[in-house]
Amino acid sequence: MNIYTAISLGIAIAGVIGGIIIKVADLSMKYGKLTQTVEHNSARDKEERDHASVKFAELYNRTAAHESSIAALTNSTMTLTNTCARIESKLDRLIERDSN
Repeated sequence: MNIYTAISLGIAIAGVIGGIIIKVADLSMKYGKLTQTVEHNSARDKEERDHASVKFAELYNRTAAHESSIAALTNSTMTLTNTCARIESKLDRLIERDSN
């Protein structure tokens, strides 16, 4: 093996090793960017879930308040209906007395 062949072989091996190092560095950069993206998306997803949870709680509370209001109004309406029925029966008796 002469000197030129050894130099050529050394350059070829150095080129392969250099290519591997460059490829590993490139993959490392891509992995780092991917990791940052995943972390950012996880944080954003958590914020969105928290916001949705707060929104759901607000809607649930408003719905519960409306249901309570409806129950109170229904009770009030039933009381008024009963009162009107008693008044109506009393008026009927008064009309019967006056007509006799």
